[in-house]
Amino acid sequence: MKNLSLVADGWVSKGVKLVLWKHADYEYEIEVTGWNLTDPSKTKVSIPYHSSYEEVIAHVKEMCSETNALIVY
Repeated sequence: MKNLSLVADGWVSKGVKLVLWKHADYEYEIEVTGWNLTDPSKTKVSIPYHSSYEEVIAHVKEMCSETNALIVY
């Protein structure tokens, strides 16, 4: 069983929340909720991310740059 830990959360834009989970070393998941997608029944997107901690944090900071609303734990 993998350990799951919260790394960061924030807002991409108004109503669009981002959460970064760590599954293992170099295994992260970016979960975004609230995006207006083509299928209205799907409001959550999970993006697997296989990279270093520094690279994934830089990516998440870029995604939240419009709001600057990001907390890294």
